[in-house]
Amino acid sequence: MGIPGLSGKISGFGAFPWIVALFNVFFIALSLLTIRPLAIV
Repeated sequence: MGIPGLSGKISGFGAFPWIVALFNVFFIALSLLTIRPLAIV
């Protein structure tokens, strides 16, 4: 698998918060893009 400490940090505390943050930003942007046209119309 590689270096245990490095892979543990990347999979446990490195990648997961970034993925969650990216999903949050994506959903916020998606909701804004869908709400704005509805509000305009």
